[in-house]
Amino acid sequence: MRVLITARFMAAYFVVMVLLFGVALSFPSFGPFWVAGPMLGIIFMGLSAIALVDWFARMAQPRASPDGDSVVMSSFGKHNDVIEIPRTGETFAFLRRPRGTQDEVFEIEFFVREFALVAARPHIHATAEERVEVIAGSARMRVGREERSVGPGQTVVIPAGIVHSLRGEGEEFLRFRMQMRPPMKTETMFETLIGLHRDGKSLTNPLQAVVIAHEHDTYLGGPPIWLQKPLIAFLAAVGRLFGYRARYEKYSGPAGE
Repeated sequence: MRVLITARFMAAYFVVMVLLFGVALSFPSFGPFWVAGPMLGIIFMGLSAIALVDWFARMAQPRASPDGDSVVMSSFGKHNDVIEIPRTGETFAFLRRPRGTQDEVFEIEFFVREFALVAARPHIHATAEERVEVIAGSARMRVGREERSVGPGQTVVIPAGIVHSLRGEGEEFLRFRMQMRPPMKTETMFETLIGLHRDGKSLTNPLQAVVIAHEHDTYLGGPPIWLQKPLIAFLAAVGRLFGYRARYEKYSGPAGE
């Protein structure tokens, strides 16, 4: 407990000091920094804002529930092909993994409601084709500039580099299968996302999201990719400094397994 309190105090102290120093540097009359002051001030205040956003994101995360959802299970993605989350009623089934298909395809089946919000934000996979087949429920899908409802038995193919999104329609659960070709590191990405979701962690934490996006060559729909790349790389580096990773051993097992 004392270590936790000390860590939080030092983090708060760091944020306050950086904010004050950034404000000071922003004034041209601040000694030798009269030229670089404004630029350094903006950088320091930007990093301070990131720290504050991260702190609020961590504080907003729900506490672990007593039903066992957040129990740490070593390598649950590798050794358990079906993952259930009693807290939400959601189920994830790893149907085909890259190592069993000569690295040709990754296939996973979702029975979700809350987790579907991850795919609701328009995004782009730069190097992989995505194939979505709705099994039960109704989904609203956007592919490029076209948006339409997709029901049971319907399949949508999203070529690499095309902006797309998927969200459930209504309050019912959505069941669908997704394939990625080539699989790249998609298996690890979903092990991480599902693991964080199972542990009650926020899937909208900006620093965690940007670290994952950088690792898996994924971008937002809208801004040009060439413009996003340097920003994502910078923010991902900041995110890693704050302890975020694209892969966690407790979800995917030891590296190289």
